[in-house]
Amino acid sequence: MYRLNLLALRLLVGALLLGCLGPLARAQEEPPPLLLDIKVEGTQAIAPETVLSEVRSKVGDEYDAQRLEKDRAAIMALGYFENVEVRRDPRPGGVIITFVVTELQRITDTVFVGNTVVTDQELLAVMSLHKGSIADPAIMRADVQRLKDLYGKKKYDAQIPSAPLDEYGRWTIHISERKVKQIVIEGLKKTRKHVVTRELRVKPEDLFNEDKVVEDLKRIYNLQIFEDVGWDLKDDPDNQEQYVILIIKVQEKRTGMATFGGGWSNLDGLIGFVSLAENNLFGEGRHVGVDAQFGGRESYALSYGDPWLDSHHTGFSLNVYDMERRRDFTGPGGASAFFRQRGTVFDERRRGGSLALTRPIGRDLAAIVGLRLEDISEAGYQASKSIGTPGIGPGVFAVRPRQGGIPGEPPDSEIPPGDAYGPVVVAAPLHRGGQVRSVILSAIQDTRDLFNNPTRGDYRALSIETAGSVFGGGADFRKYSVEVRKYVKISKKKDRVLAGRVRAGLASTGLPLFEYFIAGGADTLRGYVEDRFWGAHVLLSSMEVREPITKRLRGVVFVDAADAWGGESPTALPGLVVRPPDREFNLHVGVGAGVRVDTPIGPLRFDWGVGEEGGRFHFGIGHPW
Repeated sequence: MYRLNLLALRLLVGALLLGCLGPLARAQEEPPPLLLDIKVEGTQAIAPETVLSEVRSKVGDEYDAQRLEKDRAAIMALGYFENVEVRRDPRPGGVIITFVVTELQRITDTVFVGNTVVTDQELLAVMSLHKGSIADPAIMRADVQRLKDLYGKKKYDAQIPSAPLDEYGRWTIHISERKVKQIVIEGLKKTRKHVVTRELRVKPEDLFNEDKVVEDLKRIYNLQIFEDVGWDLKDDPDNQEQYVILIIKVQEKRTGMATFGGGWSNLDGLIGFVSLAENNLFGEGRHVGVDAQFGGRESYALSYGDPWLDSHHTGFSLNVYDMERRRDFTGPGGASAFFRQRGTVFDERRRGGSLALTRPIGRDLAAIVGLRLEDISEAGYQASKSIGTPGIGPGVFAVRPRQGGIPGEPPDSEIPPGDAYGPVVVAAPLHRGGQVRSVILSAIQDTRDLFNNPTRGDYRALSIETAGSVFGGGADFRKYSVEVRKYVKISKKKDRVLAGRVRAGLASTGLPLFEYFIAGGADTLRGYVEDRFWGAHVLLSSMEVREPITKRLRGVVFVDAADAWGGESPTALPGLVVRPPDREFNLHVGVGAGVRVDTPIGPLRFDWGVGEEGGRFHFGIGHPW
């Protein structure tokens, strides 16, 4: 019985297994359905052929779900569609596959709202999507970023949120050009706040523009009362989409200075100086200074300046002085045909003062009206004239005879009464000095970035000075001068600067000797002594390459070319005139090198120049231009 039951159980299990596995075996034996057709539905602007070109499945292939999914992804990658679905339609003998696409919306128009400093044409020019383009969200976000970058390139700050198309396909882009709501000044201790704010052309409610802010910072720095000037920008917490807060950061420097020192020049020898100055008097940005020089010459000067005399930015400057200068109006060569080199150096003293009013008349352009009142001392050097000497005509120069008679001859007291002995020599000063009362009219355009040490920008000046008895002076003349300077930064990594200058001047006839233009010395023509060339006309040009060595030390190589020439000046003796070394224009060149050392009183200048007559050392304070 037990064996019968076990056999029945086995037969039952076998029957069950045959019932379950039979259909499966038959299914495995059936092949997968074939792709009877591949269709595309939903296209409007995109051709169905464009979609089918991305499909790798072909009619007649066996149905493969994974391959069809790859085909769907490839269609989506075209970027034309918001969605792609695969629809399977079984048919006898196979299946029909349909790719149902939903096209992205197309742009019918692009509208900008809120732009004022950038035109619609400029905005459209940087965008990828235009009228008729498919509104791909990724490309739309990229276009919005391009618009922000354009504003940044123009140094403006703008908020531009991404926006979808409306139901009609219109893309409206709202641009919020942010304004300055408030200007905050940080770092002030001694200086009054209005000294800074009055230099700002950027005002609250103005559109923020980085270039304008940087220009304002340069003007603040050029007040020369701050060690450093910077800026920062913060969102307005109340309305950050429309406003920013501009923060001006300043670091005050020591403006009161007492300076003691000395120097040496070819004409004056060793000199000493004392200088007391305050460049931020009462925290108002005013200047007052007292200077004294002694040794080879004695000079005293008092100066006062106010950059903001009134609300129109009228500047005022006043100088009172009693200055002595050692001069040599003959020099080696030149007039030596008339002057024997003996005692040709003389001291010239100028007493008086000057005042000037400066008024802006445009961007970086100012007009200046000045008044000069000076008394100039008589030249100590004595010229002389020989009269009646056989073979020598009148007007020939000789040195002044030593006291008591003609050099090499008996004293005057030994000349017999009534006898005429040798040439009659009459002596007179080189010039008798005089009074100058003049009015000076100037126009200056200055775009330099930094006044003390420019790295870029231009300086142009035109000046006319008229002096005469009508103003109460004793000298009648008119002088014209023009000057152009240019500064170019020629290295991106360093503040290496190419600096150039051209200056020209001419004067009316009758220009007194003490008013002649000068070429020669540390500020005009290096490699030559001071006052080497002088005349009623001047033309000079200079070029320097300034190379930073350390933070406070710069090296310089230079070329100077200049001449002063023409004109003649009468002496106290009728018929006796003084003529410049160069009667006609004759360009003289000096080349050399030097260093600049930054100090609280300005760059100290040490130059060695070589010209036609040898080499010369020159010392000065500040760049020569």
